Amino acid sequence: MSADLTARARSGTAWVAAQALVKHGLDLVVFLCLARWLMPQAFGVMALVNTVLSLVLVLSELGLGDALVQRHRLGPRTRDTAFWLSLGGAVCLALLLAAVAWPLAWAYGQPEVTTITWAAMPLVVMVAFNTVPQALLQRELSFRPLAVKTLLGSLAGALTGLGLALNGAGVWSLIGQQLVSAAVSLGLLWWLAQWRPRWRFSRKVAWGLLGFARHVLLARGLNIVASKVDDAVIGAVLGPAALGIYAVASRLRLALEQVFCQGVDAVALSAFSRLAGNHPALAHGYLHATRLAFSLALPVFASAGWLAPHVLPLWIGDRWVPAMGTLQILLVAAFFQSFLHFNHAVFRALGCPQRSWHLGAASLGLNLLLAGAVVGWGIEAVAWAYVARVCLMGPWGAATALRALGLGVQDGLRNIAGPVGAGALAALAAAALWQGLAGTGWTTWVRAVLICVPSWAVYGVWLWRQPGLLPRRLKRPISPVDSRTRRWVPGANRASRPA
Repeated sequence: MSADLTARARSGTAWVAAQALVKHGLDLVVFLCLARWLMPQAFGVMALVNTVLSLVLVLSELGLGDALVQRHRLGPRTRDTAFWLSLGGAVCLALLLAAVAWPLAWAYGQPEVTTITWAAMPLVVMVAFNTVPQALLQRELSFRPLAVKTLLGSLAGALTGLGLALNGAGVWSLIGQQLVSAAVSLGLLWWLAQWRPRWRFSRKVAWGLLGFARHVLLARGLNIVASKVDDAVIGAVLGPAALGIYAVASRLRLALEQVFCQGVDAVALSAFSRLAGNHPALAHGYLHATRLAFSLALPVFASAGWLAPHVLPLWIGDRWVPAMGTLQILLVAAFFQSFLHFNHAVFRALGCPQRSWHLGAASLGLNLLLAGAVVGWGIEAVAWAYVARVCLMGPWGAATALRALGLGVQDGLRNIAGPVGAGALAALAAAALWQGLAGTGWTTWVRAVLICVPSWAVYGVWLWRQPGLLPRRLKRPISPVDSRTRRWVPGANRASRPA
C-alpha cells in the first residue's frame, strides 16, 4: 500500500469513526427518549412499514455506488449515466411502494401502515440523488464532507423527531425524523460535493455498470430481506405490540453495531478496491480490519448485554423490561457478526460480488425456516433463531473470504485468538468481582457498572502487552511486510515474497 493511500485510509477511518460515534450515539440517545415517550404499538407499526421500505431503499440505489467506487477509471459519461439510471430506478420503485401500501396494511390489519408508507416515498428518491456524489467522495477517500453532512442531518432529524413526539405525534415522529434527516443530508451533500450531472446517458456504460452492480444489489436485497424476516413473522403471528418490543431490542443492538463496526465498511471498500491487484497487502489489511472490529466488539457487546437489564429500564420505563432479554440474545449474534463485516467488501473489491448473494440467499432461507418454526414460542425464541442463523452462516462466509485472499481458516482463527483469550480473562475477573460485591448491599445496577471498569481494564492491559496484537500494531502502516519485525503476512503467496 502506498504512503498516500495509507494516509488517506487512516484519515478516512478517523472521520468515519468520529461520524459513527457521534451520529449513532446521538441516534441512540434520541431513540431512548422516543422509547420513553412512545408506546410499543408505534414502534411495531413502523417496523411493519420497514419490512418493505428497507428493501425498496436498498434497491433504489441499484448497487451503482459500489460499482463506481470499485472501478479503476471513471469518466464523466459514466458518472452521468449512473446518476440518471439510479434516479429512473428510484422513481419506479417509489411508485411501486405506493402501490403495495394498501395490500401491506390489509395483510397486517393495520390501516395506518398505508399513509405512513406513502409518506416515506420521498426517501426512495432521495437515496438516488445521494448515490453518485457520495460514491465519488468515497472513491477518493474524502470522508470529511460525508461525515459533516451525516452529522448535521442526524441532528436536524433528532430535533424533529423529539419535537413531534413531545407534541403527541406518535408513530409520525419516527417517520418525520427520517424524512428531515435525509433531506438535510442530501442538501449538504450536493453543496459539498461540487459535482452536477449533465444530460447524457450511454446504454453501453449502463449495461457495464449493471453487470457489476446486479450482484451487489442482489446480495444487499437478500441480506435486507433476511434481516426483516423476523419482523414480518412476528408482526403477522404475534401482532404489532409484540413486534414493537422486538423492534426496540433489535434497534438497540443495531445502534451499538453501527457505532463500532459499520462505519468502517465504506473505508474498507475504498481501500480494498485500490489494493485489488496486490493480494498480500489486501490480505494484511483484511486481517487488521477484522481484528480491530472484533477487539472493539468484544468489550462493547459484552458490557452492553451485562448492563442493559439493570440500567435501561431506569430510563425508558418498566414497559420495556420484556425487551431486555431479547436484547441480550441479539447482542450474542452481533458479537459473532463483528468479525464478518469485511467479507462483502473483500468480495466486491476482488470483483466477485456474486459470492455475497450466494451467502445472502442461504441466509434468507435459513432465517425464514428457523423464525417460522419457533415464532409460536415468542419473541425470545425468534431471537435465538437469529443467533443460530448467524452461528451457522458466519463460518461459511469467513472461510469464503479467507480462501479468496489466499489465506487459510487457521489464519483467521489465529487472528482473533488474542482478543478471545483477553475476553476470557476479563469474564473471570467480572465473575470474581460480582461474588466479592454480593454482600455490600449496593443495588444491582451499581454493582454491574462497577464491575465493568476493572474487568475491561484487565482486557485492555492484556491485549496491549501481547506482541503482534491490537492496538499496538494499528499504529504502523498496513503493508504486506511488517515494517518492524520484517515478517511476511501469514498465508501470503510464497512466490511473491521478496528475495
